[in-house]
Amino acid sequence: MYGASAQLVITMKGGSVNGFTLDNGVGEFILTHPDMRLPKSRAIYSVNEGNSLYWEDKTKNYFNSLKELQDNGKPYSARYIGSMVADAYRTLLYGGVFAYPADKKSPKGKLRILYECAPMALIFE
Repeated sequence: MYGASAQLVITMKGGSVNGFTLDNGVGEFILTHPDMRLPKSRAIYSVNEGNSLYWEDKTKNYFNSLKELQDNGKPYSARYIGSMVADAYRTLLYGGVFAYPADKKSPKGKLRILYECAPMALIFE
């Protein structure tokens, strides 16, 4: 992922997930986030609420429930970039929910299994 720095997240053969950051001075990726795991706390949800008009009621109800006070006394915070990689990466770092639900415009959803869902599932597994 490119931003202020280039990030690379890889699932290793043994199953661990490691994050690397590009060191421009050396021209190599340096291990900066060893053994990444989803945090137990979940404070952020990431979904395009602009499409909520087209969601099924159960999807609307679920995301509305995240706006209510949770067990920790706080609601989830909404954060949505619109890039699956960036939104999923933030979810990996801080915990929470990332979704691109099916709707009336895209009844099967928009994410492609082969090169979007499957790679992310391997990282999040």
